[in-house]
Amino acid sequence: MKQYDVVIIGGGPAGVSAALSAKNSYPNKNIALVRKDMKPMIPCGIPYALFSLNSVDENILPDAPLTANKIDIINGEAVDRKDHTLILSNGEEIQYEKLVLATGSTAVLPPIEGNNKEGVYLVQKEKEYLERFRTAVHNASKIVVLGGGYIGVEVADELLKAGKNTTIVEMMPQLLPTMDQEFGDKVKEILAGQGGNVITGKSIKRIVGDASVNGVELDDGSKIDCDLVIISVGYKPNLELVKKLGLPYQEGKGIPVDDYLRTSEKDIFAIGDCAIKYDFFTGDLSNIMLASTAMAEGRLVGSNLYSIKVVR
Repeated sequence: MKQYDVVIIGGGPAGVSAALSAKNSYPNKNIALVRKDMKPMIPCGIPYALFSLNSVDENILPDAPLTANKIDIINGEAVDRKDHTLILSNGEEIQYEKLVLATGSTAVLPPIEGNNKEGVYLVQKEKEYLERFRTAVHNASKIVVLGGGYIGVEVADELLKAGKNTTIVEMMPQLLPTMDQEFGDKVKEILAGQGGNVITGKSIKRIVGDASVNGVELDDGSKIDCDLVIISVGYKPNLELVKKLGLPYQEGKGIPVDDYLRTSEKDIFAIGDCAIKYDFFTGDLSNIMLASTAMAEGRLVGSNLYSIKVVR
């Protein structure tokens, strides 16, 4: 059985920043980072891996900062625990003093008829999936993007740079609906100026075609021909592990944490997309999922694992 002072589950920005912060704050502690993906992606760079970058490999989150700080990287999947011992899917056991959950989020697949057809892609974070996704984009000619939020707009912009016939569909009255109308209108103007077709106030009712996509039908009955559909309507916290660990969670919201990002158990913390967020002004639950927020939480939790050093 391997033994560590600190074990972090998740190889994304939250997990990496937590590991580096913990080593900086507690240099004598043994730290391990457990991750399912051998080559994790930089989340914010994923849209650009479709065209602007030369390959998906250029968007890999580097291991060098971890190895340089003597943080062990364990490629595996945690599936259970016994008290302070993690159990991996291969049967390996890892004992810990402090555990940090940074399991991230997964893309939402809305219940649209035909969403399982060949040629329908989500903006996922796995390298092998993204390589197939990139190839499909390069082979397609007419593409529909469902979702006019940040990622949907970035994807549409990349497709237009690649010379693809691109339509972006957003159910709200404007693109980037979390921003002011003026901002959304400006983005619409820019995309339209690049040759993009921008549809707001409507959504996709069904994806048509036999085994493969050949078009979409909108909720007003109109149809758009396409050979690829990209769905970008948001993400949900990845809670599969926390369910197995027996910790409290809120479906669709995340793992409840206190101001120091501790869960209901004092030796287990949760950060990044899998942890519940609160609106700064109202105190209400918020679904905001940003790498900048995740990394800030990683730095905070790494500092506070053994004693409170930083106030959130």
